[in-house]
Amino acid sequence: MTQSPELTAFYRAYAAWLDEGAPENKSLAGKTMFSRRLGLCSNLINYAEYHHLGEERLEQLEDELWAQFEGQAYPFNSNSGCCYGEESVARTMHLNLRRVAWVRAHCEEAQS
Repeated sequence: MTQSPELTAFYRAYAAWLDEGAPENKSLAGKTMFSRRLGLCSNLINYAEYHHLGEERLEQLEDELWAQFEGQAYPFNSNSGCCYGEESVARTMHLNLRRVAWVRAHCEEAQS
């Protein structure tokens, strides 16, 4: 499956943020691009808003991400949100090894 250049850029930016130690306070113009308490879907929203991609493009990117997840609401957690919620409260979403592996694998996806 190919992915859009914008989604590839999102994954690469997220991976760079991880490589920087996932700083919570990294922001420009008062907007935080990524958060340790958010999963990829919500971080994609922040990323799109940060880069002024617009509502229509954001919806397309969300649909693309959802298609990659094959409709799984919690693709990186073993049960329906329990562990996801715990990761969110603990601000450790960025440490989920399945999420990190997914991001890194999708940094190199072929672009359409």
